[in-house]
Amino acid sequence: MERFKSPHKKIGWGELLNDHQIVYLAFFSNSFADNKLVLYDTRTMKAKEFSSKYMEVNRLRVDASNHVFVGMGGDRYFHKFQIDNNLIKKQGKINDKDIFDMTANNGVI
Repeated sequence: MERFKSPHKKIGWGELLNDHQIVYLAFFSNSFADNKLVLYDTRTMKAKEFSSKYMEVNRLRVDASNHVFVGMGGDRYFHKFQIDNNLIKKQGKINDKDIFDMTANNGVI
């Protein structure tokens, strides 16, 4: 087990994306809505935020193909992002707004 120091003071919902990247939420006030999604690389020890604005993330899942699925604010859709060489690319939404939750096995452990 390893420990890493986050550049953010208030974090939560950490998910292991692959063997060296972690996706987590960074909170910027006492409001749950004032959050941003962050990609942290354990090799370079650098963090990259998905957005310059608060994202109001309320659901977060990852899969084995470096996809990050995010529920945001009042939107009932999951937004899909692809992580490729530390680049974060938004790929749109999952068309079914009735998905409540999902899981994936990334096989890293």
